[in-house]
Amino acid sequence: MTDCHNRQQHHYNAHQRTINPFNLQHYSEKRLRLLSLEDVRSRFPNQPIRILEVGCGQGLLASYLCIPGITVFGLDLSQSMLKNAIAPPDRFTRILGSASAIPFQTGIFHLVFANALLHHVENPAIVLAEMIRVSCPGGGIVLIEPSRISL
Repeated sequence: MTDCHNRQQHHYNAHQRTINPFNLQHYSEKRLRLLSLEDVRSRFPNQPIRILEVGCGQGLLASYLCIPGITVFGLDLSQSMLKNAIAPPDRFTRILGSASAIPFQTGIFHLVFANALLHHVENPAIVLAEMIRVSCPGGGIVLIEPSRISL
């Protein structure tokens, strides 16, 4: 499994180098709008917000969420992807683990999201159940998956 993830990381890194920075920012901003951060903050006023990205890879989207008042965690199966995460280490906690058995207590995250993950896992229903389990009451779950149109 590690060799597979290392190959994915190599492919991902090579792809990142070929992306126009404007397109990368546009890509990220489009997906960030789907996360409805202001909606999450409005449902939990005066509370520090905890966010989990499941299958974070190098933490591209998570890096945009590392702002004051928000604690961001990134979960990934690949140690090398986490090691090379671009999110600031003082604001982004990297966790090595499986999306099928998320290593957190029940109900602790205000927002749990995954970007282009479910089509890579063997049993998406288990991953979704785990995301629901670690989401707090009133918390949000966002799944972003590619479509034939976006490929």
